[in-house]
Amino acid sequence: MDININTKNHFTARNPSIRFADQIVRNVNSQYPTISCTFIEGFKCIQNRKSARLLVRLSNLINSIRHVQTTAFKNAGTFEEKLYALINPIKRFRIGNCSELTELTTLSAKANGIENAQMRRLVTPKGDFYDHVVTYIDGEKPYIIDAWAGFADFVPNAVKRYQKDFQRHFNFKLFETEDIIFQEVPKNFNITEFLNKKFTNEELKTLKTNYPELVIKK
Repeated sequence: MDININTKNHFTARNPSIRFADQIVRNVNSQYPTISCTFIEGFKCIQNRKSARLLVRLSNLINSIRHVQTTAFKNAGTFEEKLYALINPIKRFRIGNCSELTELTTLSAKANGIENAQMRRLVTPKGDFYDHVVTYIDGEKPYIIDAWAGFADFVPNAVKRYQKDFQRHFNFKLFETEDIIFQEVPKNFNITEFLNKKFTNEELKTLKTNYPELVIKK
């Protein structure tokens, strides 16, 4: 199911769901500090050859980490092993783009009682991929958790922020549109399918026991 975006403004300053989601963002970035080559690419100072070589090195390292993740995940037999396959490479190498951070925020959301947290990708109305994923929370007023961008907000407000504050990271000119749809990721993506399913009580217990840093202290 695709979610079309209405850009009507929502008041978020005192909304408890958004405040708690923002806590998840800050906690994930604090517990799992990472370097993101896609985030660095948006800096105006990244123009010389030295910077370009650094970005290539970081991009290659992220690809290597994703290969480690995918291989370990395929070989994982238990729920605990699958969690380790996803989290350990990020924790060990401290590097990751939106995918890696969204994996962490989705797990953290579930660990904190947000059962319907899902990874979703940002696309145009024609289906062109903006090369960005977030944790999406469905409901009467859907909202997103985006540790890569460093914020959480209701969908309409999030779209406005991507259009204004993060326009250097999105191909609005290439796609000739600034419209954004939060699309469910196809089920043939094994890691995403795992993250998007509803965890059992036993699985949630395993998640919180093995990775207590993902749980917000109340």
